Amino acid sequence: AQESRGLGDVYKRQLPMSEVAVFAENLAKNLFMFYSDIDNQVKDKVAKSLLSTNGCNSVAIKRLNSSQDWVGNIFCEFTDETDLNEDELHKVLHEAAVNIQYILPEFKENKIE
Repeated sequence: AQESRGLGDVYKRQLPMSEVAVFAENLAKNLFMFYSDIDNQVKDKVAKSLLSTNGCNSVAIKRLNSSQDWVGNIFCEFTDETDLNEDELHKVLHEAAVNIQYILPEFKENKIE
């Protein structure tokens, strides 16, 4: 059985928060990211740790946006080595993001006065 791990494990390993910030910045800046070989393509130790936690070899990430801002990401992780077409992955994740926007409630920022 595979153990499920996430951000909590990153904090337990005491990786510098600055590295987490770099990965989060990349997620916020890019509409779509694809790593066909996490071990060789991802240089950020925290990102590599997060992406390969459950035995993933490759990952496609699509940014989700509201009308004003970044609201999250869709991660599609692959544990088996396969021939992945980056353009096709981008298309499929874009369609998923469009469908998700109709499911999620509208985000409204509450301003503190």
